[in-house]
Amino acid sequence: MDLNPKYRSRAAAAWWNKTFLAMASVISVLLLLLGFDWWSALIVAAILTVTYFEFRVHHYFLTGDARAPGLGFLNQSCFAVAILLYGFYHAVYPPQIQALVPQEMRDLVDPSMVDFMQTTVVIGYLVIGILGGLSQFGLAWYYRSAKG
Repeated sequence: MDLNPKYRSRAAAAWWNKTFLAMASVISVLLLLLGFDWWSALIVAAILTVTYFEFRVHHYFLTGDARAPGLGFLNQSCFAVAILLYGFYHAVYPPQIQALVPQEMRDLVDPSMVDFMQTTVVIGYLVIGILGGLSQFGLAWYYRSAKG
C-alpha cells in the first residue's frame, strides 16, 4: 500500500513522539514506585494515556487510516493543555512555591538567595508550561494538517 506523503511524514513524527513518550512513561512509573503520592499517580496516568493514544496515532498514519489526523490532534491538544496547566499550577500556587526551597536550605542561605531560587524555579515552570504546551499544540496542528 502506497501511503499519502503527508501520512508518511506524520507517521515519522508520531514514531519519534511515541518513542519519547514511552521512555517518559517508563521513567515516570519507576519514579512513582520509588515514592508514591496521588499527584504523581495522576501525572503518570496522564502520561500513560497520552502514550497509548500516540501509539494508536502512529499505527493509523502507517496504515493510512483516516482517523489518524483527528486522533493525533485531539491527543496532542489534550497533552498541550495538561502541560500548560502543570506549568502554571506550579508557578502560581503559593504553597507549592514555598515548598520549592526546603527549610533546611532556607536556614543555610541568605533570604535574598531564597527569593532568587524561588523566582528561578517559578520561571522554569512557566517556561515548561508555555514551551511544552506550544510545542505539543504545534504537533497537534501538524497532525491535523494531514486531513483531507
